[in-house]
Amino acid sequence: MDRYLTYSSSEFVHDADFLNWVNHGKQHMLVDQRWRTWVENNPHKADEIEEARMLVFTLAKEPAVVASRLLREQVWVRIQSTLRDNDEPLEQPPLISRWYSKLAVTIGLIALIAVFVTRRPAHVSQPKVAAVEAGSSTILIKANQEAQTLVLSDGSSIVLMPGSTLEYPRDFSSLHRDVYLSGEAYFEVSDETNQPFVVRTSHLTLAALGTSFNVRGYENEDDTRLQVKNGRASVTQNDATSASSIVLLSNHQAVFRHLDKKMIRSLVDDPGILVPLAQVNFLFHGTPIKTVFESIEHAYGIDIAFNELKFSGCVLDADLNELPLYGKLKTICDKVACSYEVIDSRIVMHGGGCEAGFAKVVGGL
Repeated sequence: MDRYLTYSSSEFVHDADFLNWVNHGKQHMLVDQRWRTWVENNPHKADEIEEARMLVFTLAKEPAVVASRLLREQVWVRIQSTLRDNDEPLEQPPLISRWYSKLAVTIGLIALIAVFVTRRPAHVSQPKVAAVEAGSSTILIKANQEAQTLVLSDGSSIVLMPGSTLEYPRDFSSLHRDVYLSGEAYFEVSDETNQPFVVRTSHLTLAALGTSFNVRGYENEDDTRLQVKNGRASVTQNDATSASSIVLLSNHQAVFRHLDKKMIRSLVDDPGILVPLAQVNFLFHGTPIKTVFESIEHAYGIDIAFNELKFSGCVLDADLNELPLYGKLKTICDKVACSYEVIDSRIVMHGGGCEAGFAKVVGGL
C-alpha cells in the first residue's frame, strides 16, 4: 500500500480498494483491519483519509451524478478547484472545522451539478463499466473497461480487472466456495467459515482460506500466474495425471507455462513486508549478518539460506529501511562481498568470506 502515501483525498475516492473499505468494511474484517492498520502507521494521512470518507458518503446520496463517468470527472475537477481555493495557506482552523467547511462546499456544488444532470437530454449515453448476468443458480460478472470491486456473501472481496469474467454461485454450499475466473482478479478471502475458497481457471485450480492473492489467467497469454500476498494457498494443475499440488506461502508465486505445461514456483517480483511497519527496523549498526538475515526473513516471510561459517565474521552498518527486498540484498552484497540467487522460493546467499578470526567487513551508511 505504499502508493497511498502520496494520495490526495480525491485520489483516494477514485481508488477501488479504498471505496471497498469505506462501503463494505464493516462486513469484511480483512479489508477493515488492513486499512485501519495502514492509517495507524501513517497518521500524517489522517486528514486526507477522513476527507475522502466524507466525500464518498456524500456522493453516495447523489446517484444521478456518479452514474456518468464523464460527469463524475467534471465534478471532481470542480471540487478539487474549490477545495484548493478554500485552503488557508497561513493559519489553519481546527481539523474538524476544515472538514465540515469543505464538505459544505462540496454538497452545494454536487447539488448544482445534480440539477444540471437531471435537465440533460435523456439520449446521452453512459459508459458501461460492467455487465452483470444473473442465472437461476449462478451470477456472471464481466468487467469491461474498468476494474470492478465485489463483496461476496461470505465476506470475501474481489477486484475484477478489465477484460475479465467471474462466475460464482448465488449461494455457496456448506462444503466449499468455488468461483470461476477468466482473466485477472485480486482476492481477499474471508476465513469466517472452514470451507476452502477455490478459484478455478482454464489451467489451474487454487484453494485458500483467509488469504489474499492475485490470479492472472487470460486466454491469449502464454502463462497463468498466481501470486500470494499474505497467507497460504495450494495450486493444482487441472489436467495433471495425479492430484499433486504445490503450496504457496506469503510472497510466493506459481507460473504455469501453457506451451510445455510446466509450473515454476518462485518469489514474487516485489515481495512485500508482512508485519506492521512499526515493528520492523532495518537500520543496522555493527549488526551480525546472521541477525540481519533473520530480520529480513521475519519481515518478508521468506527463507534465506547461507553458510554460517563463511558469514560468521561479517557485520553490517547500513540503513535498508527505504529499499525493497532485492535492493536490501544488493546493498548487503555490495558491502559484504557476496551474491545471491532465488532458487524455487528460497534466497540462497553465496560468498561472504568473513570467517571468524578474519577482519570484519563494514560498509558505511
